[in-house]
Amino acid sequence: MNIAHAAHVRREFYKAVRFYFHVVWPIFSILLFLIVLFGLIISYLEGWGPFDGIYFAFVTGLTIGYGDLVPKLVVSRVLAILLGFNGVLMTAIFAAISIRAIENAVGRALESRALDTDPRAKRHTHSQAFAAPLTQDRHMIDFNNKGFFKLKQNNEYAERVSALLLDGEEVIDAYKAMRDGVVFTTKRIIAVNVQGITGSKKDFTSLPYKNIVAYSVETSGTFDLDSELEIYFSSLGKVKFEFTGKTSIVEISRIISKHLLS
Repeated sequence: MNIAHAAHVRREFYKAVRFYFHVVWPIFSILLFLIVLFGLIISYLEGWGPFDGIYFAFVTGLTIGYGDLVPKLVVSRVLAILLGFNGVLMTAIFAAISIRAIENAVGRALESRALDTDPRAKRHTHSQAFAAPLTQDRHMIDFNNKGFFKLKQNNEYAERVSALLLDGEEVIDAYKAMRDGVVFTTKRIIAVNVQGITGSKKDFTSLPYKNIVAYSVETSGTFDLDSELEIYFSSLGKVKFEFTGKTSIVEISRIISKHLLS
């Protein structure tokens, strides 16, 4: 691995970390809130100052344990034990983000090198400028790292994108993953990224079927009920969709084939 390639992997790693931290932030923020809350409760029970309580909570939660502050009351000690479990969960989330980000960074870097040698990809370099903004934002479908939770059928997002549909464009199916969603229409894929704590801000990304150069489908089986759809876009590379439960993957594949072979 040369220096330029290593630098590219690092950049992809940082992008992946930002994306996954964005995904887990609702959970992570709750854990942080609990640490501060438990710290304030312990400080009140033990007669410490608020800063000392929060300091003790973070030191205990992060399993550092200097021992300069020791709770005396039984209730405070129980809360300290809960802080330990809270800290283990936070550490596990950090570790999972780092491992997943490394895997995606290396995979993305290798895929980019493969695309550089693909003549078909080179013929579409004029569309890179259009695709660049998509790869700089944090979407539920991360076009740099292809990382997102499994999609489950949910018609809620079909209603959210109804105003964006063109004349003659119809929704095939809609899916939800955490707060975000994906809608497959007869002309494109629309990714809905719900942002902010309240979820009032939404980002819509449109991927036309006409930019697809290849795709593969893995249907569900007797014991494995999940299905997968891998789509190769001319300028973005591979985007992988993982579905759980009931899907319209056969109908989606038929529509993609129609655009791909016409």
